[in-house]
Amino acid sequence: KFMKFVKLFEPLKVGPVIVPNRIVMPAMGLHFGDTYDFTDRYKAFYRERAHGGVGLLGIGPLAIDLVGSAPGLPGIFEDRQIGPIKELIDELHRDTQAKLGTQLFQMGRSAFGQLTGLQPIAPSPVYSRISRQMPREMTGTDIKEVQEAFAQATRRCREAGFDYVEAVGCTGYLISQFLSPVTNRRTDAYGGSLANRMRFGLEVIGKMKAVAGPDMAIGIRVAGNDFIEGGHGNDEQALFCAEAERAGADAINVTGGWHETNIPQLTANVPPGAYVYLARGIKEKVGIPVF
Repeated sequence: KFMKFVKLFEPLKVGPVIVPNRIVMPAMGLHFGDTYDFTDRYKAFYRERAHGGVGLLGIGPLAIDLVGSAPGLPGIFEDRQIGPIKELIDELHRDTQAKLGTQLFQMGRSAFGQLTGLQPIAPSPVYSRISRQMPREMTGTDIKEVQEAFAQATRRCREAGFDYVEAVGCTGYLISQFLSPVTNRRTDAYGGSLANRMRFGLEVIGKMKAVAGPDMAIGIRVAGNDFIEGGHGNDEQALFCAEAERAGADAINVTGGWHETNIPQLTANVPPGAYVYLARGIKEKVGIPVF
């Protein structure tokens, strides 16, 4: 029996961008290479999805710096990395109706120093079960440098022609690590109270917004619930998202929890729509679109 998906095919306004429908494909770690380059294999993959009719296509994620990068995922931390991505974006803007977005990530303590040759950095020196390393506690200078890396990556995304750029504030990566009392044990302005722990991520959003220009939308991807003992549930995440909206976010992209949890989120045994309730809890606290 034919079912009419009326709302699904309505346009959606995300900041200055009009998305032709409400189908959003989030960025995902495809690991299509062993360097930080955006290869022809990536282009072929995203070309198929854009021609398939998706409204907002997430290309990436893209690393903002080397120390927080991931093995086999492309980066946008050098100007030379703009070209191959821009080629695809120009093509898809010409040949499809899709709006094109990306995701900027910094893994913090989850980064693999064994591969980058650099000790991972994090809010506090809390051992990572993913990278199996102890990160170095970020100094005030480190904080400013990483925030500037987010800003410069956003500038490169603007030059590449992206319509939408979001920061990774989920999966237990750097912004999540600042947010959570499990991984943030700082006693300065970036640690302690929830307001202080929010500060790093909110400043990142502000810096991204400042360089995005009038035509590009900014968002953040969050964990709807950390699913980590002692971490944040949906209520705390919704409070952060409300502040993110005030800081300049045009959209919130909600996923499950951290990669370190034992609760399944990404595997095929998770029922469709299992975590819609997490998005609902955040949607109730913000006035911007929630994916």
